[in-house]
Amino acid sequence: MNRDEMIQKAVATIEEMTGIKLDEWVRKVQTAKLTKHKEIRDFFKDEHGLSYGYANTMAHMVRDVIEGVKSEDTLIEEQYAGAKTDLLPIYNAVIKAVEKFGKDVEIAPKKTYVSLR
Repeated sequence: MNRDEMIQKAVATIEEMTGIKLDEWVRKVQTAKLTKHKEIRDFFKDEHGLSYGYANTMAHMVRDVIEGVKSEDTLIEEQYAGAKTDLLPIYNAVIKAVEKFGKDVEIAPKKTYVSLR
């Protein structure tokens, strides 16, 4: 398992444990006006009961989002812009079908593709 896979697994585990998705964590951190890694990590540890490892991983992920790593929605918008606009309804139909498989299927947009796990 490579680093990205390990991080994604940790994020999925945290989402499963807490019922809170990454984008919701980002909003919570922004609402709390936290910017420094240690502040964010401590927020996860002290206020949400995450272990040091999970809190540290989430702090990295949240900072990536806040500092400009593109959101999943932006990645999808960019993939289906321009000449590929006509493909967006097909993507939406596939995702709608996949979502019926249950919560154990992860939809993970990347820069040039969407991973279904």
